Amino acid sequence: MVKQRSEIDKNINSAMGITMDNLCEELFTFMRLDCYKEVALEELPYYTNWAERIVNADCSLNVKRNNEKVLAEYDIDKWEKVLDLLQNTYFSNFSNATDLFFYVHLSIMKSSKLVNTLISFADDHIIDVETDENREKCQYRFRSFFIKKFKQDAEVLVELGSGVGRNMFALLQEFPQFSAAACGDLSPTGVKCTQIVSEYFNTKVDAYVHDHYDPNPSLMGKCKDALVFTCQTIEQLPKVPEKLIQSLILARPHMVVHFEPVYEHAFINNRLLNLLRRKYTQIKDYNIDLFTYLLDLEKSKEIRIVCNEPHVYGNNIFNPLSVIVWKPC
Repeated sequence: MVKQRSEIDKNINSAMGITMDNLCEELFTFMRLDCYKEVALEELPYYTNWAERIVNADCSLNVKRNNEKVLAEYDIDKWEKVLDLLQNTYFSNFSNATDLFFYVHLSIMKSSKLVNTLISFADDHIIDVETDENREKCQYRFRSFFIKKFKQDAEVLVELGSGVGRNMFALLQEFPQFSAAACGDLSPTGVKCTQIVSEYFNTKVDAYVHDHYDPNPSLMGKCKDALVFTCQTIEQLPKVPEKLIQSLILARPHMVVHFEPVYEHAFINNRLLNLLRRKYTQIKDYNIDLFTYLLDLEKSKEIRIVCNEPHVYGNNIFNPLSVIVWKPC
């Protein structure tokens, strides 16, 4: 399914000066992971029950994912908890939005007793980073690494599918070169959280309610010459949001960076971990065709893919993030 990868790798080397041999090594050093323990695949059941759940799951029984299911999971469940914490937290205890969201995330994780210290790295390396705090910091560093690689002279940062805004605020703090920022999410509660934090910390972020299947025109208008990114949001759509991608092509952004689980990348080989990843995607009814659609657009000369790096990093080892970067032709 990904026979074209070697051709895309040449694009990376020529256009961005990034080689496949040094990319993961550089990211590994950047994330400072050398002091942590690597975990063998056969040890996974000692760390998580998901391996057994995946093996025993009957995918035919799964509830199909749609906007209503996503809103029930995020707007009503997760983001309302964030909003409640934001409304009952003394913001003056925090010097910036990144620290605030870090506190909020860890508070929710601890209250739900969901502790996971495993990450995946460079396709099939599984690492125990010892604490959930370390795991969250690694995720921030991973995104920052690639934004730094591709921001170039872009002055506007746009996130599509921004949740409560924590990715956006962290990147704006690290890269003050961005003079403007905008984001959008399906969840009105997530957008409200973003607006509250933006107002308190005087960080100008235009936040919109936005549906990938029916993009918000005002948000799309912010994408011209911007560095646009998505992070684990297209994964929520079983089929690629073609209208969103086409709207982006028309908007002429500087670059589009996808930090997304890519189903097709799990077919690069038939190792056990990739077999488990395929079934996990099927169980969750996550996206299965983002990369295929982007390849078709490249073949028709509508876009140019400048980076395609599978399974670079995963806070969920069964649902790791690939990095795909493209720009309109």
